[in-house]
Amino acid sequence: MLNLRFKNNWFVTWYSYRFAWFHFTSLLETYYQRDELRRLIRWAHRKKLPDVREYYLRLLADVEMRRLKKAVRHPQLARIADLVYYIYVVLSPPPRFYPKGAAAKYRLRN
Repeated sequence: MLNLRFKNNWFVTWYSYRFAWFHFTSLLETYYQRDELRRLIRWAHRKKLPDVREYYLRLLADVEMRRLKKAVRHPQLARIADLVYYIYVVLSPPPRFYPKGAAAKYRLRN
């Protein structure tokens, strides 16, 4: 039964494209998280909140490690994600002011 499944060329092709799309979107998500955490680090530095800044720095280190692992695993997808992300940044710059509670997803949960 396993041999019949992999003899279907369409299934193998669709499955590989699905995984490539999943890895591509996860790479893009790490780029967005990285930029948002950098913004939050600058905000914590301006507000003189050293503990919050250290927490965001640790989160940034985790996101960078995830991004590098994914980039090593899939270098071509990483290059494409780089290109798409930088085109997106040029075409739609970040807003000047963020709404209250914009960093709630990074809140420390006890």
